[in-house]
This record gives sequence, C-alpha cells and structure tokens, in this order.
Amino acid sequence: MSIREIFQVIGADVTEGGQVPVSALQKPKILSIGGCVTEILAGRMNRLADVTHLWRVSVPCMMSKKIEGRTYFESDDNKLSDRINFELTKQALRKLKAGGYAFLIFDPTSDFTNDYYEKDGCIISDMESPMLAPNWKWPSGFIESGWGRISPRSHQYLEIYLFYLKELVKLSEEIGVPLVIMRRRACANTITRDGVVGLGDSDSPEINWWVDLLWEKIGGLLGKLNVLDLNGRFSVTSFDAPYGEAKFHPIEEFYDYAAYKLMGLMRFSDDLISEVAFNVYRERASRRLAIHSEREGLIHERDGLLHERDGLIRERDGLTQERDGLVCERDRLVHEREYLIQERDNLRHDRDELRLSLDNLAVEQECIQAREIEKARIANECHRRELAVFSEAQEAASAENAANLLALKTLQENFEDLSRKHNELCAQQSRLFNELRLEGGPMALRDVLPLARAWRPIIRIIGRVKRFCRRSIGGQATDCGKLHGQ
Repeated sequence: MSIREIFQVIGADVTEGGQVPVSALQKPKILSIGGCVTEILAGRMNRLADVTHLWRVSVPCMMSKKIEGRTYFESDDNKLSDRINFELTKQALRKLKAGGYAFLIFDPTSDFTNDYYEKDGCIISDMESPMLAPNWKWPSGFIESGWGRISPRSHQYLEIYLFYLKELVKLSEEIGVPLVIMRRRACANTITRDGVVGLGDSDSPEINWWVDLLWEKIGGLLGKLNVLDLNGRFSVTSFDAPYGEAKFHPIEEFYDYAAYKLMGLMRFSDDLISEVAFNVYRERASRRLAIHSEREGLIHERDGLLHERDGLIRERDGLTQERDGLVCERDRLVHEREYLIQERDNLRHDRDELRLSLDNLAVEQECIQAREIEKARIANECHRRELAVFSEAQEAASAENAANLLALKTLQENFEDLSRKHNELCAQQSRLFNELRLEGGPMALRDVLPLARAWRPIIRIIGRVKRFCRRSIGGQATDCGKLHGQ
C-alpha cells in the first residue's frame, strides 16, 4: 500500500460517523532521519501516525557497511558511547528494515551541517560537531585507528551520497517503504523589522551551490522518490525560528508550508489536513496565549516596577538631597579637618622648635655645668694648691715664728743684757762724772774727756743695738699677729 492509500484509509476511518474499524486504532509509523527540519515536519503528523526520528543520521551513515569486530568504545559520556555504537552497527538500517514504517522522510540539505568519517566502507558522523551534541569528544585513540575525514562540500561526498541513495532506493523497493525526500535550500536571509535582509553568513551560498549540484546528480532517481519540493522563498530564518536563528533553521511558517506540501503530496482529504493543521494552530494559539498571558504578567510586573522605580526615584531624590547635605557637612568637616591638621602641624612645628630649643638649652646647660664644674674643679685645685701653699707658708711661718721667737728670746736676753750693760755703763759714767766732779772739778773733766771720747762709739753702738732690738721685737710681734689672723 502506498503512502496515499495508507492515509486515505486512515482518513476514511477517522471521519466516518459509525464505529471506528481496527485499522484506525493502529496508526501508521513514520521514520525521519536528519536534523531539526525533518524532525519538526514529521512531528506535525503525530496526530495521525507514530513518528520516530533518528537525530543526525544521513543516508550514507545508514546505508554504509557496519564495522566488523569491536563496535563499542568507552568514553566519558555514555550517550556518546551509545551513539558511536549506534552508527558502527548500523542500527538505523535495522530499524528501517524491521520497524514496519509507512514511509521514510529525509533531508539531504541537513547533511551539510557537519563532516563525516569513513573507515573500511563504514561512514559515521563527526561526533565533535556542535550540531550533533555539545561538548562531545572522541574516545582516546578512536580517530587515530584509521578513520578518514570527509567533508560534505566535496565531490567525493556527493558520489558517496548518490551511491548510497541508489542502495536506499533498492532497499525501499524490496521492503515496500516509500521514500520522501525534501528539496530545500539553506537559509541565506533573515527577517527583521526592516524586512528580509541578508543573513550575513558566507557559508549559505556555498552550501546551496553544493545542494544544487547534489540534486543535479540525483536527477535520474527522482522517478523512484517522492520529492517534497519546497520553494526557496520560504528558506529564511528569524529570531523566533525553532532552535533559534541559523542558516539551517527556517521560520515556523516554513513548516506549515512544508506540511501542506507533504499532505498535498499524500493527497490528504480536507478532514486530515484540518486535523493536522488544527492541532498545530491550537498549540500555536495556546503558546501565543501563554505568551500573551506572560506579556500581561510582564506588563503588570513592569507597572509594578515602574511604580517601584518612581518610589525609588523619590527615595533617590531624597537620598540625593540628604547626600548633598552630607556632602556639604563633609566639606565643612574636611575644611575643619584641614584647619585642625594645619594647626596641628603648626603646633608640631612649635613643639619641634621648643624641643630643639630645649635640647640646645640642655646642651648649653650641660656645657655651662661642665664649664662651672671645671671652673670649680680648677678653683678647687687652685684653692687646694693655695691651701697647700698656705700650709707650707704657715709651716714656714710657724718655723720662722719659732725661729723669730727664739731669736726674740735671744734678742730679749741680749737686750736685757745690753740694757743691763747700758745701765751699768750709764751708772759707771755718772759715777765717773761724779767722781771727777768731786775730786777735780771742771779741770778734772778735761782729764776724762779722752776717756769719754773713747767710750762714746761704744755707747752709740749700744744705743743703735738697743733701737734695733726694739724694732725687731716690735716687727716680730706684728708678723705674729698677721699669721694668727690668716
């Protein structure tokens, strides 16, 4: 049974008003391989069929030889290990053969998103490609064991694709699974508020050139394929495209257009088209309602934020005024602080000067004290020397006094002796004069004049000695008084 016949039966079963036959309870199964475009487009049929999508499996990856021997490689990510095993053992081909699918849909354009590796006729996807999975890394030593890299933008890959597409056509004829191939181009433009503008991706024109070349090569197989030819005008992207804006992510309306084309290819009745479209539009309306509700909530939240913002603005203005007042007070305090700092510096300067003056006075005082001490020491030394001299002089004076006393004593004795002798001589002189006067009278005096003249020098000498003794005795008495005074 062809695709058209399968869905015509389902449509008749679903739209009949009587009891639903058993065939309507068993939905046909659809297998899609490739990227997000085939996944979303096939998912549009989930109301009428059970859809299975094999992510990033291309025609060469599914139809090439499986690897012999070891097929499981450990890695840090279990999903990566399972995917490598999935590709090496060609489980996608096993699913196609044994899955009982109504048809297979694939998109050659999505195969140009990543490179491939080949070894011994087995072709697998590049597991490190960002389009396949983020942060996947090949197991250690896997690629080094003989795998060669193949770029989809090469004539080698186009020949490989054509070869395995022919094998897939033969297999589809054997197992009775129709093939639906999508003909589309990569997005070279994007929709913005300014209209349709260039995407700015230089890879898009090159990819489209290789895609056109691939369709030229498979032109001889179009009679055996159900071609879903999609107008390139819908190959545009936008910010709200499923999976985001990119050259392989067309806008959501592209899938509406592709779904209508696919349902037209299958000759769906209006009821089936309405069933598929209504489900899509209902989900889209629900999503838009959710977006609208979210928008209303955001508007309400925005209004609350605006009200809060106004309150914050008023609070900010109040805080600004308070800040200005605090700034003025701060400036005043800063000015006062600077004045106090200057005054402190002046006081420190005066203190340093006073300390310096005090230190100078202390040094000067120490010098004066040292000088006075030295003077006192010198005076003391001089006084001590003078005392020594005075002691020596006193001892000499004492000795001299003793000698003078002894001399005085001797002089006194001599004086007494001389006085006695003088008295004796005076008495003798008087006696002689008396005797002369009595015996001879004046004439007798002439007789004694020579004798008197002879005694006169002696008497004078005795007188001088007497006066000398008196002066000596008086001088010694004066010196003794001075010595006692000192």
